[in-house]
Amino acid sequence: MGDISEVSDPSSVKDLYISSTGRIWDFYESEPFFIFDGIVIGLYLKGVASVKINGRRYEIKPYSVLLLPPNELLEVESGSSDADRKSLIASTDVIFEYPTPIDTGILSLARRMPVARVSEKQMSRLMDTFDLLEKKYSVIDNSYRDEVCKALFYALLLEIIDLLKKEVSRFTGPALKQEKLVDDFFVLLSKWYKKERTVTFYAGKMNRTPKYLSTAIKKMTGRSILEWINETVIIEIKM
Repeated sequence: MGDISEVSDPSSVKDLYISSTGRIWDFYESEPFFIFDGIVIGLYLKGVASVKINGRRYEIKPYSVLLLPPNELLEVESGSSDADRKSLIASTDVIFEYPTPIDTGILSLARRMPVARVSEKQMSRLMDTFDLLEKKYSVIDNSYRDEVCKALFYALLLEIIDLLKKEVSRFTGPALKQEKLVDDFFVLLSKWYKKERTVTFYAGKMNRTPKYLSTAIKKMTGRSILEWINETVIIEIKM
């Protein structure tokens, strides 16, 4: 599991790290698999990349938005050298500091569509908020710097979620149900993998037979449940 302290510096806002240089991406590239207990936002202006999130591959192209909820299994497969990306990473605790915290339903929305393409105009609006946040982040002599930055981060997050809602509403049917099944499995895995490492446990939690769940996860992700459990345990040992 990653910790925000590993990418932050003494001048960073508590529980919030911003990078327009791609350092956060470099942090993830240090290991082939990674799980982070926090929220990651990526705004991609140029270049391409390929990532797997919970076993599903996503191709990231210019004008793509990445919103990664806590405890997702991320695998960075490739990234072009000409990438221009803006990144933010925040502890989950930041969300619960707001007067109206983002509920788990919205985080579930991000699990269903962690990567989305947006128009040039939409990206321009997101970048307006990001640029303002970046400016306020660089002002270290403001007594209310933390509060200002976290408020702007919240505004950016809400703008992204609004875009994701519109995209997700276009998708329905059996494929979406299968994706939800996979997402539910990974939510359980991130919570229980330290104690529970059997297919029977996860199948029982999801009210499915072990055979049905194993087949579905293998079909959707290319790896069996036991392979995912073992991979997650290895990540924990390495970290």
